[in-house]
Amino acid sequence: MNQTDHEILLMVLSEVKDIKRMQEHQGGIVNQLNERMDGVDQRLAQMERKLDEVYELSLDNYGAIQEHETHFRLLEGRVETLERGHRRTVRRMRRTAGNTQPLEQTGQAEKGKREITLIEGKDTEQE
Repeated sequence: MNQTDHEILLMVLSEVKDIKRMQEHQGGIVNQLNERMDGVDQRLAQMERKLDEVYELSLDNYGAIQEHETHFRLLEGRVETLERGHRRTVRRMRRTAGNTQPLEQTGQAEKGKREITLIEGKDTEQE
């Protein structure tokens, strides 16, 4: 082996050592990245659990909203029924008030009183 071959061999060995150091450094970086990825995976699993909880809560809220809407529609129907009854009563009272004869002479006074008390929930027949 001559001196040139020996120098070449030393250069190759130096390069091999440098490559090994870089591989070790890269291995350390890879390990750090793997650790970070594990942390990211754990956080992702936590977020998925939280998302499932939020989804369940939103389903519960949606059900409650549906129940409230149904109840509201029922109440609206009751209000409409009461309004119709009120309008009928007002029309009757106006018709009765529009009569020029005294109510006692037409017999409408007693009839009007009976209708009003029936609407209020009282039964004059029972009294």
